[in-house]
Amino acid sequence: MKDVHCPKCNAGYRMLVAQWDGSIKCLQCDAVFRIENWVPKLSVKDRRPPRYIGKRLRGFADLLRPLTILIPGIATVMGIIICLGYYGELDLFASNLGIVFLASLLIAFTQGVGQIINQVTDLEIDRINKPYRPLPKGVVSKSDAKIFVAGLMGLVIAGGFVINALFGGMLLVLLFFSAFYSLEPIRAKRRGWGSPLWQATSRGLLSLPVIWAVFANPFSTPVPWIVSSLLFIFLVGAANIKDIPDKAGDMKAGLVTPAIKHGRKLGYYISPFLLAPFVMLPSYVGLGFLPMRSLWLMCLLVLSAVLSYNLIKQKSPTLSILENDINWLGMYLMIGFLYIGFALVFAIK
Repeated sequence: MKDVHCPKCNAGYRMLVAQWDGSIKCLQCDAVFRIENWVPKLSVKDRRPPRYIGKRLRGFADLLRPLTILIPGIATVMGIIICLGYYGELDLFASNLGIVFLASLLIAFTQGVGQIINQVTDLEIDRINKPYRPLPKGVVSKSDAKIFVAGLMGLVIAGGFVINALFGGMLLVLLFFSAFYSLEPIRAKRRGWGSPLWQATSRGLLSLPVIWAVFANPFSTPVPWIVSSLLFIFLVGAANIKDIPDKAGDMKAGLVTPAIKHGRKLGYYISPFLLAPFVMLPSYVGLGFLPMRSLWLMCLLVLSAVLSYNLIKQKSPTLSILENDINWLGMYLMIGFLYIGFALVFAIK
């Protein structure tokens, strides 16, 4: 960026600051501008060709929806710390970094499998709601996407059983939920409130138990299920956020999502689920299921309150680097912060 100057006052790079939305702000004259060749392509919405990899390869990467698989990958690392910290065996983390990395990759790809299947089955819906995605744009063909997802599923299944049989078996369950959210005969997506319940089970209730299985048996203690129940309740509400901007295409496809059914009142229906984990958390601590330090996480109530306010008031602020809005990002941040928070709780004695 050293050769960049402000187009208004000609200030050099020392007076320029990159913004979250990819623009550049001049500290000298407050001008805001963009340099298309400098700002990397961060969003699938960005119409510029990718700079560092081929268009087709970037198309396959976009099918995975990198942000949505990054959070499960981070959650896996944090979940393993929670598990090992609970048993007082954190020293196993450093000596098993290969397993930790592999498990993170497999769980991230499990989420990616669901994303790709959803884009294949909902291609006609995406032509209306998200025409910039690789399949509607023709960057990747439907048949190639199917081959890609089949290979990814094979990798996940094989890798899971390489780690251990219990983890492999639980990954199969997670793959089932990821795939049949979109696939018939279940296609949970078309079942009203069954859709967020299905997603909350997959991404919430089962998430930490599956991660726990990398090093221990999640059925030997209630702790992974207790922690995951907080995510489950939160996601019953938060999983609806992504459907709000998709109503046009969903209605044309005959889907009746909660976002369509409840319309402007949706925020009132889902906000209790966003706030409920922070009623459950002190209850779990009081009952002795979680250590007292877990109450640190009550600070995340602020994020849930902001999300609730935005949804009730129908505020959907956006960033150009995101495919969806800030509320959608807030959902993933909550998942990440809860995992990081509990990792600290169980790692610090």
